[in-house]
Amino acid sequence: MRVLIATDGSDPANTAMRAAVRILNPEDRHFDLLCVVPAWNAKDETARRKRYEERICRETANILERAKAAIAADAVDVRRKSDTGSPAAVIASKTGDFDLTVIGALGTGSRSEADR
Repeated sequence: MRVLIATDGSDPANTAMRAAVRILNPEDRHFDLLCVVPAWNAKDETARRKRYEERICRETANILERAKAAIAADAVDVRRKSDTGSPAAVIASKTGDFDLTVIGALGTGSRSEADR
């Protein structure tokens, strides 16, 4: 079974990832970890954009490495993937290639604890 796990490194994303590992049979634990990076939305091509892209690349690599380390012992295989764009659109476009999609990330537009 191929499982797509979207992560942003947040506690809710980590909780969803750990739940998927616990629920699935050991032979079904083929995971693709996906971290989606927002695209640079400014029109300029300055050094600021280059710094943003370098920083976001490092952060994405760290998020994926930590997530992989957290589940590697309980997985058949773990692949790391990153993409750029709208997280919802990117994740939705990839779900057809997987048997299960796990999403626990809240994103920046989430409701506060007081709203729940």
